[in-house]
Amino acid sequence: MAIRRTVIIVDDLNGEPLDNGGESLSFLVDGRAYEIDLTSANAAAFREAIAPYVAAGRELQGPPRTRKPRAKRS
Repeated sequence: MAIRRTVIIVDDLNGEPLDNGGESLSFLVDGRAYEIDLTSANAAAFREAIAPYVAAGRELQGPPRTRKPRAKRS
């Protein structure tokens, strides 16, 4: 007896299978990292939606930085 298992990756917004293209996008908001699987059309819409924010922002070099609390001086 043979068993065949199939994994189908679907668009996280509309459930459409990503058989004919699509991609996983990673993004960071408020220090939290996210990943979303989108069809090519939804990936383009995502990029278009965030374009004004990307244009106004600064690109970070290296991993995101977090601030550590300063030690109190005695």
